[in-house]
Amino acid sequence: MRSLSNYWEDKLLRAGAQEESPVTEQPYGKLAMYRDIFGHGICLLEFSAEGYDVYL
Repeated sequence: MRSLSNYWEDKLLRAGAQEESPVTEQPYGKLAMYRDIFGHGICLLEFSAEGYDVYL
């Protein structure tokens, strides 16, 4: 289910980042995790209409 912004996913992968976890559905939206060539973690978030308010 890869429906986060393909622009950012493609940009990260072209720059050498590696996908750590595929896109997952969370209560607040969609989440994908990447690691850049230096080992820094990068999270891509796509919020649902409720966002973090689902936890309130």
